[in-house]
Amino acid sequence: MANTTALTPETPNCECGALPVHGQIRCRKCMARDRFAKHEKSRRRRSARRNNNRRPPKDSRKARALGVPQ
Repeated sequence: MANTTALTPETPNCECGALPVHGQIRCRKCMARDRFAKHEKSRRRRSARRNNNRRPPKDSRKARALGVPQ
């Protein structure tokens, strides 16, 4: 027996093929995936900035006078 139910073009589908929640354009799985990617991107950016901002001490001459090894 053939499947006679066909999806109409008006039926909203997510890009992954799942049906979205009422009133949404995308399903909750895809929205969660995008949220995760957004948070990961900002986390990586923060950690990269933290590593780039390491600076040497302001006055290394004072440190040498105190006997701090470099």
